[in-house]
Amino acid sequence: MTLLTLSPELLEEIGNKLGHPDHARLRAVCKDLEGATQRLFFSTLIFKTGEHLFSRHDLLSALVSATTGWNTYTRKVVFKPGPYVRPETYTDQEREVLRGDNERLFSLALETLSVGSNIQAVEWQPAQIEIQLQHEAIQQFISRIPALLEFDLDISSIDVNAFSLPDIGRELRRVGIKSRRWRSHLHWGLNQDVTPPVYKHISEVIGMQKGLVRLELEGYAGEWTHVWTSLRKVGLPLREIATNALTTEFFEYLLSYNGLQKLDTKHHDAGNRADNDRLADTFYGSVLLHHADSLVELSCPPAYESQFSFGEHNVHVLPQLSRLESLAMSVNAGRSKFVDRSKRADSERVLYIGNPVEIEQADVDPPVNLLLETAASLPALRNLTISAADTNSNRGVRCGNGIIHHTSAVTPAILHTLKEFRSKVENPVAVRVGYAIHELRLVEEGGAWQYEQTAKVPWC
Repeated sequence: MTLLTLSPELLEEIGNKLGHPDHARLRAVCKDLEGATQRLFFSTLIFKTGEHLFSRHDLLSALVSATTGWNTYTRKVVFKPGPYVRPETYTDQEREVLRGDNERLFSLALETLSVGSNIQAVEWQPAQIEIQLQHEAIQQFISRIPALLEFDLDISSIDVNAFSLPDIGRELRRVGIKSRRWRSHLHWGLNQDVTPPVYKHISEVIGMQKGLVRLELEGYAGEWTHVWTSLRKVGLPLREIATNALTTEFFEYLLSYNGLQKLDTKHHDAGNRADNDRLADTFYGSVLLHHADSLVELSCPPAYESQFSFGEHNVHVLPQLSRLESLAMSVNAGRSKFVDRSKRADSERVLYIGNPVEIEQADVDPPVNLLLETAASLPALRNLTISAADTNSNRGVRCGNGIIHHTSAVTPAILHTLKEFRSKVENPVAVRVGYAIHELRLVEEGGAWQYEQTAKVPWC
């Protein structure tokens, strides 16, 4: 007898007796049980939309039967595009039969799932080519959820002119919306001077969420102007914000209230160095100081080198953020020079595209040392991330031999400065550079403290 031969009811009983670490063994079995017992171990249900869903007749049937208990145990539902299905997979006749049968099952499954459910979060990534009936079923499903608290929408790969926002209620605590970071014919349509209507609708819906705590917006900054204006108009004081859409309207909103606790500017870029520097002056000169008494997490590395990076021009701001527990900032590299293109090959003679550069260590040492000294003076700080802002010469370069390997040259220089840094006193700040975390350790000779690597951050 194996686990596969046991009834779902018996597996449930076994699962209830096991400790959490042992549930991993049963997770592998759940794949073969077509979701019959997954509710014991997972609170998230993922639908991969498109023709891939045609092959999930058994899973959809189980959901429609309402015997699996997913409508009780599920807390989050994710809709994301499934893998591409090759045309020869089905004949035209088979495709039509499967489409009709499974579209009906998909709609019924979502309807069953929403009845008496405890679903609190939905994540939806519509595809540019999405089966219309699936799209409509998802819209209806979202509108039927009685107490939706979190909603994530990724519209970065579709024509937003043909998209309408579903009814997401007015009780949301967190909203995350991702759009394209640059204008495109695919995303905006032919008339790129007119913002698509969906963005105004999004701003209106967000403004209705009286209990909203966290907002995450990513995309072309001009798309979100209405959102910041709407939030300022209704007086909604967000506690947590993650966005790359740094604009004058955004700063005006932040200056309209007090109490911001977490801010992540998500490698923002205003389009050129001058505009970035102008925004940086306002950011450090008034915005951060306005929330100095409440801010506990701040991440503000820009996409490209600018006054947003740490240096003597903004060092005076950080000591006033006395409650700050987590900080992420970038540094500018200063001078760099191209190296022999033949050095693009590594020790195994693997050749990399792009242009390698060398960084003057003397230009990196001062800002990094100053940042480490400043971080040590912040009483609540526990985590510091130091990164390299990219060179403005890489702006608009997507791939190919035009790329300058700037950050890959600056990061080792930051690490070198970190390892050479010495402190006379211990402090609890863990410093991340790249994928490594460093903490202060006592040096036996001289009684000084220096940073040593203590952990690696998994790449993902």
